[in-house]
Amino acid sequence: MTEENVQDTAKESQSNVVENKSESPSGDGLLQEVMAKKATIKEQAAEIAELKAAEENRRTKKLEDDGKLEELISELESVNKDQDTRIERSDKIEAELKNDIINSITSDDAKREELQTKDLETLRFIQNEIGNKPVNNPQESLGSVRTTNNVAGKDWTKMDDRERRANWPDIVASAKK
Repeated sequence: MTEENVQDTAKESQSNVVENKSESPSGDGLLQEVMAKKATIKEQAAEIAELKAAEENRRTKKLEDDGKLEELISELESVNKDQDTRIERSDKIEAELKNDIINSITSDDAKREELQTKDLETLRFIQNEIGNKPVNNPQESLGSVRTTNNVAGKDWTKMDDRERRANWPDIVASAKK
């Protein structure tokens, strides 16, 4: 009889697998299901945090009632030390990040001192605003030479024909400006 039960359960599980495969889920239904599960996970995490806080309060009160204040004080001091080290590390990281952002914004010392007083979100906003403006630098390659405008200080109408022919591209370029 046990063999029959095993065979029956095997057949049932195979039929369940076939039924699950034959269903074609829609994308919208899955998205809603995932979002609902995310919401429940967040709610459960909040409940767990509340329960942990309540348990810690209960344990603290029990230690106070039992007269073990020294233990409680030592635990709280160790927690404070851990939090102090975390705060120091995060302050150091924030200062480095602010310096990096300020360096990317400006190289002027007066402006740097002014920007040091700003918070991180403001600095990021300024960096994004400045970063969106394209820099219009000429492209240079090895061996390229900038040509200077020979006509910039001269009046082309007073040049003779030979000088005008020699400087014609510069004359046209200066007229386009």
